[in-house]
Amino acid sequence: MTSLLLVPPAHGEQVVTEADVRTDIGGDGLGRARLGVEALSPPVLSVGRPPLGRLQLARWAEPLITAAARSLALPENWDSYGAKQVRLGLVEATIKFVLIVASAYPKLPAPSLVPTPDGGVQIEWHTRDIDLEIESIGAWRFIVVAVDRLLGEEWDAEVGADLRQLFAWLTRLNNRVAASPAG
Repeated sequence: MTSLLLVPPAHGEQVVTEADVRTDIGGDGLGRARLGVEALSPPVLSVGRPPLGRLQLARWAEPLITAAARSLALPENWDSYGAKQVRLGLVEATIKFVLIVASAYPKLPAPSLVPTPDGGVQIEWHTRDIDLEIESIGAWRFIVVAVDRLLGEEWDAEVGADLRQLFAWLTRLNNRVAASPAG
């Protein structure tokens, strides 16, 4: 299996050398996450392997990945309404997607990461009159809800192999942020 390596480069950006994540099951039978030098609660993700190339990421990528890994520690019924425990496979799928978005759109503001009651995680942007919510439901499968209040457009869909519409919304958000005096 391949793994993820986060290395701090000279200019303070995060660098990812490979965009795959592997599960690390520790000797105690519980997974432990290691992102950089930080150990996280079980079950977790691990990093390793020498760099194969350098990929510049948005500054928010590592904290978001850490938050995703930490969501795995949420117990059953974490919301007191019967929520399922966050599933490792959905966190891995989210992290892989986040790495692509963070490298393709490094100037986007940081999204929020929210655990879902069905055991998944969702990333969300609510800025510049655009609401974009992306929930991983499997390997390269997402439920997307997008609203552009400025243009009065909405889109919601379950997407899989064809992610063009999803990336069109990410590009729209990126362009809106770039055009904004505050962004």
